[in-house]
Amino acid sequence: MKSQKIVLLTLFLALLQFESLPLSAGDVTGKVTLNKPVDEESVIISRALIRRYAGKHVSHEPSGGEDYEQVVVFFEDAAPPPDYRPESVAKLDQVGQTFIPHVLPIVVGTKVQFPNNDTVYHNVFSFSEAKTFDLGRYPTGKSRSVTFSKPGVVKVYCDIHPHMSAFILVLKNPYFARCDKNGNFVIKDVPAGRFKLNVWYGRLPDENVEIIVPESGQVEKNLTFP
Repeated sequence: MKSQKIVLLTLFLALLQFESLPLSAGDVTGKVTLNKPVDEESVIISRALIRRYAGKHVSHEPSGGEDYEQVVVFFEDAAPPPDYRPESVAKLDQVGQTFIPHVLPIVVGTKVQFPNNDTVYHNVFSFSEAKTFDLGRYPTGKSRSVTFSKPGVVKVYCDIHPHMSAFILVLKNPYFARCDKNGNFVIKDVPAGRFKLNVWYGRLPDENVEIIVPESGQVEKNLTFP
């Protein structure tokens, strides 16, 4: 009887050790290429870009780093690790009557701080389905925060300065990346399997492509959007 208990205890400890091992995972890299805006048919993410292209015929791809740095690539249907906890705090700053960054991807459960590092009052709010809030007016040097508990796109504005806008993209898992100024991205430690890789760019509909993530190593996928 004693020997059976020892065997069962050994098996139990081995099972705990097995469950604590990380899942097989690979890295996903690539580059997003943005197609040129086409006059009235385009919906550009920021007011600054709208002003830039207004009344002009554009015959080339967007070249500014701000375009690509507003693109988010993510795996919506991949499950997060069982013990995953989102970063406790993210930040959407207010400087020069501008939200920085213009696009903030986070994971469900993250608290976002909205510090006012400007020289004027601000009033941050959103009427988005994923999160509705109104932080009221507060002066320079003060900060208020909101916790985002539901996935979706949250459009953020300032009630005092109508030209200010930003997007908070609340995602289900940590497998995402914001592109760099050249459109490159890296999503690390994605669990092995077949998933849909989504590309998000402002108010345009998401694009997605199916991709197989290896158990280890790296897979590369270049994307053209939209």
